[in-house]
Order: sequence, then structure tokens, then C-alpha cells
Amino acid sequence: MPKKAVKKTVKKKTAPKAVKRVAAKKKLATTKTTAKKAIKKESRASSSKSGALSTHVTAIADVGWGNALYIRGEGGGLSWERGILMKNKGASTWNWSTKSAKHPITFKVLINDERWASGEDCEVKAGTTWTGHPHF
Repeated sequence: MPKKAVKKTVKKKTAPKAVKRVAAKKKLATTKTTAKKAIKKESRASSSKSGALSTHVTAIADVGWGNALYIRGEGGGLSWERGILMKNKGASTWNWSTKSAKHPITFKVLINDERWASGEDCEVKAGTTWTGHPHF
């Protein structure tokens, strides 16, 4: 008679799970102290010395395709001899700004730094905004 085949089963042993140990937090002895903080107040005079106030000029004019507006004047870095290109912000909106104005700025706008706007010179106080519709 043939021998019966005996199937051996092997039981897999699992290692015990490691327990995560967290180190106990050390408590530091603290002493509370109150410190007086110095309060620094900034006056309006010191902010104007640093040039923090911006002066803005906005001209609303349709100058035609391919043309640009320039600004000339006195104060805030402007000159009557040579214009500064204004930034185009829309179809008919042109902006210029400066932080260097300490006194009122007298100015006039020009198309392509050649054709002057009609009428009197315009004026804007330092730290304010002027918006107008120049005619040519």
C-alpha cells in the first residue's frame, strides 16, 4: 500500500507590532516679564519728506489711433522744453503720476509732444489728483 501524502501547514509567525514611543516634552521654567514698547508716531510732515504722496494727472481725450499724449510743465520733474509720455489706460484715458512733487504743479498736455491743448495752463496740488478733458 502506498503511503498517504501528508500536507504540512506552516503557520506564519508575525513579529509583534512596534509601539511608537513619543518622548515626553520637557517643561521649561519661564518667568513672565512685561516690557514697555515704545510707540512711534509718524507725522504727516515726515511722510511728505519721503515723497510718499503721489500726484496724479488724468487726461480724457481721443487723440486718434497711433497718437499719444505728453505732459509738459513745471514742478514734479516736468519741463516746458520736453514732454513726458503719459500712460494710456484705455481708449481715451491717459495718466501721469509723480511722487517728487512738493509744491503745486503747473502743466499742459500735448498730442505727440507737438500740438498743445487749447486754453490756460492747468494746476494740480501736490498729493492730489487732477482729471480733465483737454481740447486741441
